Amino acid sequence: LASEVGCNREHESNQEGDSESKDNEDDYVIDGTVKYKTDTSIWRELPESAWGYVPFKTISIESVEVSQVGWYPLREEIYTLLTNVSATTLLMNFYSRNVARRLLQTISFGLRSALILVELSKGIDKKPILHPSQLMKFDVVAYMGEMSMFSNDLLAALDSHYTLLTVSKE
Repeated sequence: LASEVGCNREHESNQEGDSESKDNEDDYVIDGTVKYKTDTSIWRELPESAWGYVPFKTISIESVEVSQVGWYPLREEIYTLLTNVSATTLLMNFYSRNVARRLLQTISFGLRSALILVELSKGIDKKPILHPSQLMKFDVVAYMGEMSMFSNDLLAALDSHYTLLTVSKE
């Protein structure tokens, strides 16, 4: 298994779901498979039946990409799989901040890791995605989305002892 693991579910978006149970569209677990990237940058599928036989805890995984499909929640099997993963970089596209919080509690990170958050929701959620204790593990936290949603996260970051803030508008 190579250095990247991603999770994606292919589903149509949920038009009727509420914001608490809604999830993002670009995960890399596709209908019961995990895709991994080899050193030749080719994505290959790992069937769900093989997940239990892969020693994810002993594999050096550089990057995990998780994209929530619409407002659909991620399957419990995804969280179970990611419990065994320790990564250097997490790229997360999400609609539900609850999903983002749970993923950040599920995956292990070493020091000097990078976190890239792409928030696709438009509603206001008062709770920060990251707790100050989680911030210390990340060298880089990049956020893309509505800045009004990021204000509580920004305040939590500024309350930590480990903050370098760079803001850019693109």
